[in-house]
Amino acid sequence: MCARVAVVYNEPIFSRYHNRGEEAAVLGVLDAVEAVRQSLLELGYDVIQIPLAPPLEQARRQINKLEAELVFNLFE
Repeated sequence: MCARVAVVYNEPIFSRYHNRGEEAAVLGVLDAVEAVRQSLLELGYDVIQIPLAPPLEQARRQINKLEAELVFNLFE
């Protein structure tokens, strides 16, 4: 059985960044998540994606519930 890897990242909230002109940064995060996911799948890992958002306590609870052997952290 292959290890399950959780890819955690900032949930894109376009309305938050739209007024700041940072849509490219949001899309860049999603591009990075997809690149990591695809690479892990090609290596034979079972991959789950976990978008995280504030408040931090909520994100902490989500991380504590993960059923994964490894975590690839893209969360800032």
